[in-house]
Amino acid sequence: MLKRAPSCIMKIMFRVFKSPLLYVFLLSFLYWMYLLASSQMIIRYDSLGYEALGTLITEKGWSEYFRGGPTREPLYPFLISLSMKMSTFLPYSYYKIQTFIQLMILGLSQSLVFLIMQRHRVRGWIISLILLYMAFSPAIINSAFSLYSEILTFPFILGILLCAAHSFRKLEDAKARHIIFYALLLGVLFTGVTLVKGIYEYIFYFVLFFFFFIFLRALIFKKKKICLNSLRFLIVLALSFYLPIRGYKELNRQYNGIFTLADNRADFSLYSSAARRTEPLTGRQWLAGIAYTAGEGACQRFFQAEECYFWGIQNYDGYGLSMLSKVAQSVPKEQVSPVMKKLALHKALDRPFQFAFLAGLECIKMFFWESTKIGFVEYPGWLMRLYDWRPFKDTLRLVISLASLLAFIYLWVYILRKRIHLLDPSNKRSSSSEVVWFILLIASLHIGLYALFMTIPRFALPITPLYLLMMAFAAERILSPVKNQ
Repeated sequence: MLKRAPSCIMKIMFRVFKSPLLYVFLLSFLYWMYLLASSQMIIRYDSLGYEALGTLITEKGWSEYFRGGPTREPLYPFLISLSMKMSTFLPYSYYKIQTFIQLMILGLSQSLVFLIMQRHRVRGWIISLILLYMAFSPAIINSAFSLYSEILTFPFILGILLCAAHSFRKLEDAKARHIIFYALLLGVLFTGVTLVKGIYEYIFYFVLFFFFFIFLRALIFKKKKICLNSLRFLIVLALSFYLPIRGYKELNRQYNGIFTLADNRADFSLYSSAARRTEPLTGRQWLAGIAYTAGEGACQRFFQAEECYFWGIQNYDGYGLSMLSKVAQSVPKEQVSPVMKKLALHKALDRPFQFAFLAGLECIKMFFWESTKIGFVEYPGWLMRLYDWRPFKDTLRLVISLASLLAFIYLWVYILRKRIHLLDPSNKRSSSSEVVWFILLIASLHIGLYALFMTIPRFALPITPLYLLMMAFAAERILSPVKNQ
């Protein structure tokens, strides 16, 4: 037996080194380490605010963070404060430490994407291509190397995807303690992502409603085991999310008098959206708005800069900020948010069909997520020249955008054909149906909720791993239609 051990070890090592996935992960790591050594964060715009909040937590603690609020969601500023504290005893700036931590988060996210694809039997070469693209994508790389919070959402959203799909499948036969654990874990993951991006509070309620619908269906069809497990799951899931989020809002009310998760960015942005979308538009403004769907650069190819400016972020903020200033001077601060939402609703109802059409265009913008020009990072010279080279950047953006949109549509058609089976955890189905459903559900809710505002490529970054998974599952189904029936 001892003589056979070396040969077994050699066989295992041969298999490991023969696997292309080893080289995918190795190449990813080497590229990231090269960029870590040769790139630099650029601190401007929102990243200045994140840096200031991280400094505030580091120097004055959480009480001052709340007293000066309400501010941004707290988890990313907290991560920055950890990097700042580590820089006091390590020979590196907090920028490098923060970048390294964000690369670790990207590596974890890449591993979760690998786990999801492998668990659902996506063929090896597709897995390798998706993981390689995730490692080299300009937009995803930008999220890891800039001082913006999107990178922190990746593992939470992928964890939600894994946990929700697994929980749904286990409602039929899992023991009570397992159901409670799954619900608790899903609640914690949703709490984490909500403390990075507050919009996920609303996405949570949609997911909760889906499981409530499963409970009602099981109750109607008298499926006792599913009914009891669904009820346990719903109670624990709701409490594990509601209690910490409400507790955080209570802290804001205690320290700064406003029961809220974050500041009023969403309020003035919603009003900006409604005000601009309901203005009387000329024919050229309509056409410029449609062209702007593919980005500012695409708009400026066909229209003058001032015509595109109307649809840009600089013009957009002006609508809401001016109204926010007026409202803040006329009502108590705890009433500012409700009043701004009411004003936004009234504006939208002035021209509801125009607002809805332009919101639909905003949805399409979320598929144009790949970009070499997001900014906020200084790369090595050769990479900057590549990112500036029009044939490369335009082709990459077009191909990835079309691939994301087509995969999204293809999988929705597939899921709608399976809709009855997806409502019953006891039904037999292809092993990846649940995970595809939750990919589409989370991505669609993210797209739809952000479409109420103005979107830029950075706002699509949290669901970029989901876009890559869509491409993988769509390709797998196209190549093996019989296996995936």
